[in-house]
Amino acid sequence: MLAAEQDIDLAVAAARDAFDHGPWPKTSPEDRIAVIEKFNSIHRSHATELAGLITAENGAPIWFTGMLQHAVTEQTNAFLRAAKSFTWESRQPSATGGTNLIRRESVGVVAAIIPWSAPQQSALVKMIPALLAGCTVVFKPMPATALDGIALGELFKEAGLPDGALNIVPAEREVSEYLVRHPGIDEISFTGSTRAGQ
Repeated sequence: MLAAEQDIDLAVAAARDAFDHGPWPKTSPEDRIAVIEKFNSIHRSHATELAGLITAENGAPIWFTGMLQHAVTEQTNAFLRAAKSFTWESRQPSATGGTNLIRRESVGVVAAIIPWSAPQQSALVKMIPALLAGCTVVFKPMPATALDGIALGELFKEAGLPDGALNIVPAEREVSEYLVRHPGIDEISFTGSTRAGQ
């Protein structure tokens, strides 16, 4: 069953509540990294199974989906390395003799919208950086590849991502447009055709 506008409202409300009141944005960068590392390990252990699921969904050759599933592990590792070396907080002297505290904080609720062609690679290139930054996510996969999107949600839950931090709403283009215009969304990450973008 595909998401309707009411489902988008529920998903955004859950993500908004998880961002405003939940533990994920308040979790230390080190603890967020640990959850994503666990997810990456779990995801890697299911790479062959997920490749088969994506091939069954979108008809891509198994050599292609298999190659992408294994490449996603290193893609996530690259984001993890960046998060580990990122200066999340620093202190600098102020002009008045005091100290300025500079803290990089999460932006809020991110809508992640992807096409059907390389679904998990497209999804994780959006979700991993957002989650590492402490954002919560409303993930909108294409209906044609909804099952592997839902599988991602199960793997994130197994890794310890708290409820509400990731919300998955497979939907058609009209409902996706509603998501993009939703006032509860703070940032949008979109990959798709020019027509879909328009």
